Amino acid sequence: MRLPLTQMLDEWARKLAPFAFTVVLALLAVLRVPAPGFVDIAPMLPVIAVFYWSLYRPELLPPVAVFTIGILVDSLSGTPLGVNALLLLAVCAFVRSQRQLLEPKGFFLHWFAFSIVVAMFEGLRWALMSLLGGAIFGVGPPAYRAGLAVALYPFFSWLLLRVHHAFLKQV
Repeated sequence: MRLPLTQMLDEWARKLAPFAFTVVLALLAVLRVPAPGFVDIAPMLPVIAVFYWSLYRPELLPPVAVFTIGILVDSLSGTPLGVNALLLLAVCAFVRSQRQLLEPKGFFLHWFAFSIVVAMFEGLRWALMSLLGGAIFGVGPPAYRAGLAVALYPFFSWLLLRVHHAFLKQV
């Protein structure tokens, strides 16, 4: 039995919610704020969303979507193409591999796990950017970005939970 068109479109839109919300966070992460040095310290918000969706609903943010978001971030931020895409895929793969360990645990363990993941993300990003740039960059901005992402995780986790409940109950 075929579903009516409106019901199919509704289901399709609900399944796209994690991707769409992660794209919005990616756009916020590369937004040019007219404040000196802001670009250097702006947190990589898509890492929060990739962590969240990979933990709770990995089927709704497949690796190809994560890669696409990473390429978008690379393209808009001027980062060498593939750096953020590769690192976001690594976050996705790592969290998916640890789901059975993390999923039944509470928020504070998820937050702790996220802090480790974002520190690794920023550390690897720093190393790749230094390697590709041919110079060793300062560790201050990546450390600040990681710390800011950890500090913002509770808010964005709550926001993603609201998106999860509002759009994905039926999916």
